[in-house]
Amino acid sequence: MFTHGASWDHKQWDKQVEYFSKYYQTITWDVRGHGASSLPNGKVHAEDFTKDLIGLMNHLKIKQAYLCGLSMGDTFLYKQPFIIQNT
Repeated sequence: MFTHGASWDHKQWDKQVEYFSKYYQTITWDVRGHGASSLPNGKVHAEDFTKDLIGLMNHLKIKQAYLCGLSMGDTFLYKQPFIIQNT
């Protein structure tokens, strides 16, 4: 699962997806307020992005994943410790 940096969108990872999709299922997504995603009214915190990622994984029935992020895309993953292994 690839998470883009601030002011980017999922297309940031096109070249990496082209390579890694030969070996893995690859998923890119737009963080709140970026690309095709909306931005709700009010404040948004890094923990909200983390919850969005977990929600996406649950929706797609992904029980475990390798995560790759750049800049903001990896920062919020470490702000709230969690294990990407859904049941």
